[in-house]
Amino acid sequence: SQYNPLHLLPLPLHPADPKPLPTAVTIDPFSDLLWIGTSSGNVSALCSPLTLTPNVRFPAHGSQPNAFLGGGMTRGVSRIRVTDREVWTLTEGGIGGRRRGGAPKWNVSDPTRGLRSMSPNPTNSHEVLAGGLNGLMVANTFRGDIVRRVGLLLVYAIESL
Repeated sequence: SQYNPLHLLPLPLHPADPKPLPTAVTIDPFSDLLWIGTSSGNVSALCSPLTLTPNVRFPAHGSQPNAFLGGGMTRGVSRIRVTDREVWTLTEGGIGGRRRGGAPKWNVSDPTRGLRSMSPNPTNSHEVLAGGLNGLMVANTFRGDIVRRVGLLLVYAIESL
């Protein structure tokens, strides 16, 4: 057997992805945790840097198959952001916020955007900007709804000015 350092991470298995890979990793700035998002759409918190003991596990919002897009494929976690109270996860199908213990708090779905990145609004702590293949959206993390959508044509027009 060949050595693979990814075997050291105790990642949860998934029926659609029997050998999940880490797709997003972030160190918790508020506690002794390592947050890992997987190719199967799960998020795990591992505690203690020496032992990497599994702590909390939950599915990321938007990671489950979507009948609108043909279903069947599970979406991997592409970004994780940890705040003092929540853990935000991003998949192609949506953004979700959970309490640090794993309880769901808010979520926003937009499977048609093909989301790739997210960033908090620096002037409003209750908003997050997410973008992907089909434009941008601003989501309210307090209410769990989409505040604004921006199509790609407008984004390209602004860049060309």
